[in-house]
Amino acid sequence: MVGRLNTSGRHGRMAVGFHWLSAALVALAYFTVEMRGPHTSWMHVHVWTGTFLWVISVGRLAWRLWHGVPPPVPGSALSIQISRVVHGALYVFVLIQPLLGMLIYNLDGKPVPLAGFPQALYLTGPVPNLAHGVKAIHEFIGNLFYCVIGLHASAALFHHFFLRDGTMRRMSFN
Repeated sequence: MVGRLNTSGRHGRMAVGFHWLSAALVALAYFTVEMRGPHTSWMHVHVWTGTFLWVISVGRLAWRLWHGVPPPVPGSALSIQISRVVHGALYVFVLIQPLLGMLIYNLDGKPVPLAGFPQALYLTGPVPNLAHGVKAIHEFIGNLFYCVIGLHASAALFHHFFLRDGTMRRMSFN
C-alpha cells in the first residue's frame, strides 16, 4: 500500500517521502562536497548520493506527473508564480545537477560507480578537455542553488510562522 494520495490540500505520503528523501540527499551531497578535501572517500559518497538523488528525482517527477499536485495555497498571482518558478528550478536542479556530476566522471575517463552494484554507469567516453568546463558549470549551479534552496526553505518558514496558511503541513507525513 502506497499510503494516502494527494488531496485537495495536501501531498500524499509518497510525494512527501520523495520530497524529504530528496532534501536529505541534497543536504548530504552538499555536505560531502564540502568535506571532500584530500579524502576521496567523501567524493565517492558525493557521487553515490548524486546518483541516488537522480534516480529518486526521476521517480519523483514521474509520480508528480501521474498523480498531480494539490492546488496552490491561495495567495497573490505573483506569489503563486514565484512558487512555480522556484519549484520548477528545484526540479531542474535535482535532475540536471547529478547528470552533470556523472558526466564529469565519464569525461575524466572514470566510470560512475553505482553503490551496491557491480556495474558502473557510462554516459559518454573520455573527453578530458571538456571535463573542466562541465565541472565549472556543475560547481556554478551548485553554488547558485544554495540561494534557491535557501529561498525555498525561507518561504516555507515564512508561510508557516507568519502567514500560518498551512503550506508546510501540505508536505508533512501526518
